[in-house]
Amino acid sequence: MTRTTITLEDAVLVTLKRRAMDENKSLSRLVSELIREAMKPDRKPVQRENPAVRWRAFSAGEPRIDIADRDALFTLMEDSG
Repeated sequence: MTRTTITLEDAVLVTLKRRAMDENKSLSRLVSELIREAMKPDRKPVQRENPAVRWRAFSAGEPRIDIADRDALFTLMEDSG
């Protein structure tokens, strides 16, 4: 086996250590098993019922300025700021 160093969030490490103890495994063995399982090619992606981000599209109306017109753009930015 090859040794490596990874950085984990404290809460993740505590959870892993607790689980390793519960399953009577070394931390290294548990992490290897979890990573191996996550990397299986036939593993289906996790489907979330309530995604954290829901995109909504709406019309912002007609553009008020041609952004290719640099002078007009700077004038608008100066007037609104």
